[in-house]
Amino acid sequence: KARTEVWILAASDETATFRGAMTSGPAYADGADLDSVSDSLEPTLVFASSARNDMRATSGDTVSYVVDLPAAGTWYLWGRFYYPGVPGSNDANSFFARVDGGVSLKLGNKKDQFRRWHWDGDGRRESGTPRPLALGNLSAGEHTLTIAKREVVPLAPRLDVLVLTQDPDWIPTE
Repeated sequence: KARTEVWILAASDETATFRGAMTSGPAYADGADLDSVSDSLEPTLVFASSARNDMRATSGDTVSYVVDLPAAGTWYLWGRFYYPGVPGSNDANSFFARVDGGVSLKLGNKKDQFRRWHWDGDGRRESGTPRPLALGNLSAGEHTLTIAKREVVPLAPRLDVLVLTQDPDWIPTE
C-alpha cells in the first residue's frame, strides 16, 4: 500500500487562521537557534505570544487549517518542533491538536529534545522513540485541524511543519 501524506507549512499555509495570541515569527528559525545539526525548514514558525500556560485548551490561542484528506481511515499527526527552553528542565514543550472541534490531544512534549529540531507526535510519550498522534478514524474530504496553545513558560515552543499520514510506523525526516 502506498503511503499518503498531507503536509502543512505551519506558519504559511494558505488556509491558516490565527486567533488570540497564536502567531508566527522568525525567532529560532533558519540558523537562529542553538541546534548545530539542523535548522527550521521554514523561515517563519508558529508559536503562542503569551505568558500563561493553558493546560485545558480553553484560551482561544489557536491556528486552524483546512485539510483535505484523500482517503477515509485512521489518520496520524506529526509536528516538527523546536523547544527553546533549558535542556533537562520542565520548560514549555507542547501544543494541543484537535480535528473538527473534537477532543484536544497533547502534541509534542519530548523532555529530551530541548534546543534541537525534531519530529514528534503523541504528547503522552515524554521520552524515547517518537510516535505519531492518533487523530482517529476520519472521512475523506475537508477537515479542520486546530493547533492550540498549551505551554509557553518561560519560552514558547515553535512549530515548523505538520504532516498527516495513515501509516502509524512512518517517521518523517527532513
